[in-house]
Amino acid sequence: MGSIKKFIKENKAFSYISITITILILIGMGANPDKADAGNFFKYLILVAVIYFLINFKKDKNKICAWCGSKDVSFQSGEEGEWTHRYTNKDGSADLRYKDNPATASFSSLALCKQCNALTKFEHYEDEVPNFKRKVWKRTLENKGSGERLSSDWESV
Repeated sequence: MGSIKKFIKENKAFSYISITITILILIGMGANPDKADAGNFFKYLILVAVIYFLINFKKDKNKICAWCGSKDVSFQSGEEGEWTHRYTNKDGSADLRYKDNPATASFSSLALCKQCNALTKFEHYEDEVPNFKRKVWKRTLENKGSGERLSSDWESV
């Protein structure tokens, strides 16, 4: 995956900037609601909304607090797992028969819930750029939060 695709995938700001630029271009092209052809403007507006939701639809619904279920968690610390290749030989070295055989690593992170102050540990899927933004495959409670527990630990099947 190219570095531009990684930038687009990892940065929320890109989606907001791209939507703003698209709207400005459409207005500059004459897609103005004040003109008689307002139908085209609304078609463009719907297209922009669809693009925006497609960019932001991939949010990880499993990155929530394991105590209260809040989505408002902040990254505290994390560490990369052991690096390996997608395809390996028996001795653990990269299998050179595969052209696309990137080195990947998992990532473990701790996140603090801003609602109840619970600490949740997340295990993220392996990736070429392991970090907190990757999708989660396991969620476990590390420290209890305030109030009663409304959520639970979770592991992908």
